[in-house]
Amino acid sequence: MVESLLEHTAGIRRRAGARIWAEDFAGGRTGLFAHDTRAALLGGARHAAAALITQAIGCAQELLDVKPRLLLAGGAAAAIAPLLKLRHQRAQDLTLRGLAVLWTLGPQRSPIA
Repeated sequence: MVESLLEHTAGIRRRAGARIWAEDFAGGRTGLFAHDTRAALLGGARHAAAALITQAIGCAQELLDVKPRLLLAGGAAAAIAPLLKLRHQRAQDLTLRGLAVLWTLGPQRSPIA
C-alpha cells in the first residue's frame, strides 16, 4: 500500500523520504494523526490494514454464524496487532505449515497435486 502511494503519487516520495523500509512500518507511533508525510503514510497503512481485518472478521462472522479465529502473521503483524480490538493469535510460518500439511496428505489427496 505504501509503495503504491510512493510510486504513483506525484511528489510524495520527496516528502516522505527516498525509501520507506519494512522496519519503518513495524516501528514508530500508531497514532491516527501524523505531523509529516512519512508518518501519515505509515500510520495510515497500519490503520487501514487493521480496519480491513476488523471488517473482514465481522463479515465472516455474519456469513458463517460463528466468530472466526484470527491469526496474525507476516512482517506487519507486530505493527497492526496493537490497533486491533479483536482477540487474535500470532502465528509464524503459516505457508510452511500449510505445505507440510499438504505433504502429509500425499499427492493423491492434495488439492494442489
